[in-house]
Amino acid sequence: MIEARHAQGAGAALSQAYQLSSCLLVPLGRDDLALIGAERAMAAAASGSDELQWDAAHGTFARVLMNQARNDEAGGSRSASPNASSPA
Repeated sequence: MIEARHAQGAGAALSQAYQLSSCLLVPLGRDDLALIGAERAMAAAASGSDELQWDAAHGTFARVLMNQARNDEAGGSRSASPNASSPA
């Protein structure tokens, strides 16, 4: 039980670190690395239970895509949260 909480906390911290690096790389003109960071942030957030972190990582991914003028892809980047329950 304790190990599961630590793993989820580590996933959120890792997601935040990737998200921060992604946000910092965009103004430096390194959109390619920013996109990789955003993708890794989404993957790390999916392993945790924090839906807000998951949403924030997807928002960062969408912003990087929009910065690359890939607006069509950015609009469809958000799907249902992996932890959200489906309506009954």
